[in-house]
Amino acid sequence: MRFLTVFMTLLLLNACSTNAPPSAAGLYGPRPEAQKISGSKAQGKAFRMDDYTREEVFEASNSALLRLGYSTDVSNEVSGIVAGSGYYSCSDSARFPLTLAIYIEQIDTSPLTRYTAFVDRHDIPCSGAGENLAASQIIGEIQKVLSTE
Repeated sequence: MRFLTVFMTLLLLNACSTNAPPSAAGLYGPRPEAQKISGSKAQGKAFRMDDYTREEVFEASNSALLRLGYSTDVSNEVSGIVAGSGYYSCSDSARFPLTLAIYIEQIDTSPLTRYTAFVDRHDIPCSGAGENLAASQIIGEIQKVLSTE
């Protein structure tokens, strides 16, 4: 019985670690709101408002995704959307595919910009709402990039 448990665990971890995340291209709509994303098991959200221009936040969003190891599938400065994909970890050895979108909105000319991250997990669920943690991590990384420019 122990052999079967170990075998099934290794099989599951192997399947999860080799499962490529779907592309985020075409998954997310034009508005920063909760959305039904094809293949998503759960969606996390985080946002922040800062005194930076929309262009500064857009550049920082692209840099933050790169620093966090995510790929960028969409980067449209006109619409203010950056979307990508990658993995998040539930444990030391399991990585699960996710897609994400960052929406950047100029609130006023002071400058004040709101940036919102949505993260969707596309595979086996983890306890602890990893999609919310990943969204918060993305927002935090954008803020770090902005504060070091």
